[in-house]
Amino acid sequence: MRFWDPVSVWVGKKTLSQQILIAFIASLIFIVLGFGSSTLRSGYQVPEMWIANAQLAGAKLPDPIDPNSSFTSAGTLFGLAAGAAWIMSMGGYQAAGPFEKRAIRYVIGSIGVIILYMGLGSIFPRGDGFIFYSLRYIRYALLGWWVSGGAPWVFVRFKLAERAISSDIIAVIPLNHKGS
Repeated sequence: MRFWDPVSVWVGKKTLSQQILIAFIASLIFIVLGFGSSTLRSGYQVPEMWIANAQLAGAKLPDPIDPNSSFTSAGTLFGLAAGAAWIMSMGGYQAAGPFEKRAIRYVIGSIGVIILYMGLGSIFPRGDGFIFYSLRYIRYALLGWWVSGGAPWVFVRFKLAERAISSDIIAVIPLNHKGS
């Protein structure tokens, strides 16, 4: 939190392309850190108590060093940041509004999330390896982008939300960038 304001001002002065590149690099750092921690814990044994509790609950066995979670987090971060930068470059959007419009936005946003999550989840294969991890990253990047950029764009386009006023944009993410 201490660095939020200076970093947001610094990022806000960048072009849209630079902001997206920064988001991508930050997401790659998540992946590197995830693989680094997985490598350090390669000999880790899940405690028997965890396994027993998971089996009693009927849950999947825990795997605290599964690299898929690093790609999930990294892709989501990238998508959220890229979507936010993109929508802000077009003037942002105002989340407030009449209850009816907010309810419709909720439904539309949820449908988009379900389509991306379940649709891509059923199309993309699961497993370990570069292709599987890359597809997972893409799936979650698209989900993050939809939440912070795609859905707000749809809301503004169909007049379910208004563009943000400039002081709101600056309060969230400074928009002193030069565009793309």
